Amino acid sequence: MLLLITGNNRSGTTLLQRLCDSHPQVGLTNEFGGLVALGEDTAVFRRYLWRLWWQAKNRPFFRGERLWGKWCYDPVTMSKQIGTWGCFLSKITRINMVQNGVFVARLLRQLERGCADITAVTKAYRAIFPGTHFVGDNHPDYTYDLHKFTRYPNLNCIFVYRDPRDMTSDVLQRIRPRHWQNERHILRDLRKWWPRNLGTAEQVAARWVNTIHLMEKHLSHLHTVRYEELVQNPNTIVTKLAQWLQLDPDGFNVSFIRPGGGIGNHRQGLSPQELEAVLTIAGPTMQRLGYQYK
Repeated sequence: MLLLITGNNRSGTTLLQRLCDSHPQVGLTNEFGGLVALGEDTAVFRRYLWRLWWQAKNRPFFRGERLWGKWCYDPVTMSKQIGTWGCFLSKITRINMVQNGVFVARLLRQLERGCADITAVTKAYRAIFPGTHFVGDNHPDYTYDLHKFTRYPNLNCIFVYRDPRDMTSDVLQRIRPRHWQNERHILRDLRKWWPRNLGTAEQVAARWVNTIHLMEKHLSHLHTVRYEELVQNPNTIVTKLAQWLQLDPDGFNVSFIRPGGGIGNHRQGLSPQELEAVLTIAGPTMQRLGYQYK
């Protein structure tokens, strides 16, 4: 069966993907986007996948990076240990496009004339993740195709959401240049990977409200996860997730989840004007979801 994870940028989709992928019966790619063109004409899907593969280059879609990535970090402080063999092997895996190309090639072989159906996509993922029951992908943009994905009975969708203040803070910190970067470098990366309408607090908050409305519209077909609960009580999330997927909860590994990670970071990441803008736009929706915003 296919498993899809979506939500806003910087809302915990990658964290949840890592949690799900830690289960031996689950195999997920990381923001590959292989489900975006599901149901489209085969020729369109082929061109889309090859373009996606070429643009992606060294992005770590498959498990190889995580096989070594844990050795990059100090187990106590979780700080990155540059120069270790783990980091070296992790980088070698990330720059290897072979795995991505194998997936695309196998998927394209499964496609027949007509539409790129769910059976072909599932077979291609199973070729990459043999022996697993659930295969799939996570990507924020899947939110805008929920009306399409929820029509498939064998496609399970998980939506993760987060306090828009912290999410906005993380997004803005991500797109602001660091001391070793310049504005041109940031804009180039944004054009490649990020929506162009995520440049201000108002834009990020408006996008959050829009995606929450889409979540609520398709709520009966989704399994929802609250980011704050995920980082504070991961075992509770695992229990609910395992029950929904009908998997053994002991198969999930929660050891890499940093307790309380990222909660309240808007206090340092947002200016008073930006915080006021987020509350003005997202306040009513926050209140509906149980977030305290006053």
